[in-house]
Parts: sequence; structure tokens; C-alpha cells
Amino acid sequence: MSGSRSHDLVILIIIVALGSALFGGIGVRRAPPFTLCDLRGREYTFDGLGPAFINMTCVDCPQCKERVPQDRIVSVQARGFGLRVLNILVYADLRSGPRFIEETRPVADLFVVDPRAHVAKKAYRCKDEACWVLVDRQGVIRFQGADPERLVACMPTL
Repeated sequence: MSGSRSHDLVILIIIVALGSALFGGIGVRRAPPFTLCDLRGREYTFDGLGPAFINMTCVDCPQCKERVPQDRIVSVQARGFGLRVLNILVYADLRSGPRFIEETRPVADLFVVDPRAHVAKKAYRCKDEACWVLVDRQGVIRFQGADPERLVACMPTL
């Protein structure tokens, strides 16, 4: 009977190892793909693969506007590590998005609008505070949060 149990244990370990290799590991969160419009109204699809730095900024939020200088710094650092920099303008449309950019001058390779916060709040589960996301080449979220020091420390690992 103990031989049968050890055999079952070996099979279980193999299944877990294969699942981990195929699906990115236990407890790993993958970046959800999304399609939003850029500031010219053209659809842009993020396939969920990086390396990418995603900055979600609520255009109606005073704290988000105050945070733009810090966003600029981490966006430039992300570019320095070869990351694609996407800025999702939350609760923005094709009028308020460009106005926000003109007023605050954030840095990104691409700006897209998320008028109803579907991507920010539902797909990425961001709250109303700063929301920065780092996605590696395999589409695994390596960082999500608002701590600039932790964010920048994760960038070289992508």
C-alpha cells in the first residue's frame, strides 16, 4: 500500500511541475489582453505580453495629476530598460484624454483611453490610487502597485 501512495505522490508532483511549466506557475497572474482606442480613435490591442510598463492614470483625479511628474520619471526609466510604455487614461474619452496630456505632459509610447474603466478596474483590478503594472515577455505580471522604488527595482528583471 505504501508503494501505491508513493507512486501517486510521484505522479502528483509530475502533474504540478508540468502545470507550472505550461501555465506559468501556481499563483502567477497573467496580464489580461485588452483592446482600447488610442487618441486618434484607432483600436489598439495589447496582447498581454511584454516587456511592458503600463501606467493607469485617472484623468479626473487631482492626485493622479499631481503624480504625473513621478510617472514621467518611472516611464523614462522603463524606456531605459527597453520596456514598452503604455498609458491608459482612465475615465477619459477622445476629448478629455488629449486635454489631460496637454496639461500634464506625461510620457508614454502610446496613450489609450478607458472611458468606463473596464480595463483598469475589472481586468487589472486597480483601485483609485496609482496603478503601475510591469509585464514580462511571457505575459506574467511582475509588479502591480504604487511604490516607485519597488517598481524600478523590478524593471531590470524583465
